[in-house]
Formats: sequence, structure tokens, C-alpha cells
Amino acid sequence: MSDKQSQKAGDNAQQVQAQTVVINNYYGTDIDEKGARVIYQKKSPQAIEDYTQEAQCIAQLRINNFESVLIPRMVVEDALKAFADPSFQNLLVEAQKVAASTERQADYELLAELITQWTQVKGDRMSRAALRGAVKIVGELDDVALLGLTVLSFLPITPILGQERIPIELEKWNKLLEQLLDSPLPQDIKWLEHLAVLGAVRIHNVAFSRTLKEKVRQALSGYVDVGILNGSDDHQMAISLLESAGLPSSGVLVEHDLNKDYLRVNLPHRGMIDKLQVGDSGGSMQFLTDSQKNTIERLYDLYVQDENLREQNVDKFIKEWDRWPTLRAMREWWESWSISSITHIGFMLAQANAKRRGLL
Repeated sequence: MSDKQSQKAGDNAQQVQAQTVVINNYYGTDIDEKGARVIYQKKSPQAIEDYTQEAQCIAQLRINNFESVLIPRMVVEDALKAFADPSFQNLLVEAQKVAASTERQADYELLAELITQWTQVKGDRMSRAALRGAVKIVGELDDVALLGLTVLSFLPITPILGQERIPIELEKWNKLLEQLLDSPLPQDIKWLEHLAVLGAVRIHNVAFSRTLKEKVRQALSGYVDVGILNGSDDHQMAISLLESAGLPSSGVLVEHDLNKDYLRVNLPHRGMIDKLQVGDSGGSMQFLTDSQKNTIERLYDLYVQDENLREQNVDKFIKEWDRWPTLRAMREWWESWSISSITHIGFMLAQANAKRRGLL
């Protein structure tokens, strides 16, 4: 670009010459662990500048402890390049301020998860705003309230993301939730009021319908939709489609756990076709091509549409769910709090805590 610019104007006209300013985006700059620690330490004085000299030593020690949690977490997520982003540095100072006011390791871990999430949502301003709000209240969160918030958020959206049979997936989920319950679930409304003050939930004057049945119908439709009648013409059509696409019918279509007369696509719901994997000739698992994904979509079009049978499957799923003591207790607890809804800030906190506890 030439540095020379010229303008012409009439008599008595004012001339203003503007030169193009190029602002480099350094977000993609490579930063190693050492560089990230340098930036972290350069920002920490901003987090403690308002404290008296007597408090600054304690605050700096806590910020150092937070560093020992945050940096390794971001190394694992390959997110160190975010340290070059000015907006990230602003968030980092906010997190350091919170870390300076708490001595709890769990708070440092939760802050680290929230910051890591911030690097993953990229240009989603709504999520980034929610994460920034979540960071600010970490130091005020009650442990029992955070536990309740996490269960309230994630009980209906169970991490049944594999390709195992329903009893196996529910058993795994039951074990994970047993690990989460290191203290009793809250029983009075104080925990909700606490979260409402912090902006993590809303309390409604009138209760609304909240049942696991409804969530199963929506989030786990792949387990309760009727499927393809075994041995029918549609079944033969499905086999032909799979063979034409180079897909094994035995790996894609499985016997319906809730009705042995039917077969279903081996996914929790139709929107997860991108996650379906099949074995190749060498025994390794491969994701589907676009053409193969279209074939799976066509299989769903062969499903029997019978609402009575589908509702029977929903009832059977809930019965299977209730076979596990922890799942049943958590379902009953979750359904009892139908006067509350979770804000975006609350969801981000719950998601970060779920990751911290190994649920996601």
C-alpha cells in the first residue's frame, strides 16, 4: 500500500486526509506454557492493586495457587494462544480477583474450567457474557447450592453418548452420579434463593411441568422411538441401503432394548449422526462420510410411527432408570423443583462443575 495520498478540493474547502489503519489480530499467535505464565504474572498486579499491603501477600499467594491449576488445564485443552487476546486478558484479571478472595482449591478448579470454556465458544458473545458473569460469582457460591444447580441442569440431559445398550449406559451414568453426591442434595428453598441472588436461577411464582418422561421424549428420542419392525419389508430396505453405502447393518441397527420386535439406529437421538462410528476392515473405528450420513437419515424415515408404542417405550425407559437407586433419587429430587429455571450464567456454572467432576 502506498504511503502517498493526495486530495483535491475546491476553494475554501476543508481537506482531511485519512490513512488506512491495519490492526493485526494476534489471537492466533503461538504461545507456549512459559509465555502464558509470563502474561499471567504480568496481569496479577492489576488484581491486587486495590488491597492494602498487608492483604497483598495473601492475595498474591492465592493467585499463584490459581495459576498452578489454570495453566495445566489450558495446556491440556491446547488453549494457550488465548493469552494473546486482549479480551481474554481482561477475563483473566477478573478470575485472578476472584482467586485472590478465596483459598479453596475447588474454586480455582471451577474458575479454570470456566476460562477454558471461554476459549472454546469463540465468537459467541452471549456465552462469553454468561461465562464472564459466572466467573465473578465463583467465590460466593455455596457448595450445596452448586451441587443442586449441577443436578438440576444435567439430570435430564444424561451423557448417554456412546453406543452401548440402555442398561449399560444407565449403569455407567448411575456410577458417575454416585461420585457427584459427596454431600446430600439441598432440600429447602434457601439454596434456590442463594442462586437467584447470584443470577444463576430464576424462581417462579407458579410451578411448571418438569418430568423426566418429557425430557426423555426430547433428548433421548433415539431410545424410545418405535424403530423398524424386525423382518418387515422396511427392514429389508434398511439392509439394502446400508449395504449400498458400505455400512454393516449389525453395527448400525441394533435390537430395540424396550421392544424386541423392533430395531433402532444405534444412537441416543437423530441429531447425533455425526458422532456415529463404524469399524473398518482393519478393525479401527471411523466416522461416516456425508453419503453414509444421508443413508442413516433415510433409515429414520423407515421408522414405524405409533404414538402408543412410543409412549410404552418411554414408560419402560423410566422403569429401567428407576432400577438404579441413585438415578431414582435424583429423578424424584429433580422433578420436585419445578418452580425454578436456570439462567445462562447458571448453565455455564453447572457445565463447568460437571466437567470438573468428570461428568462431561
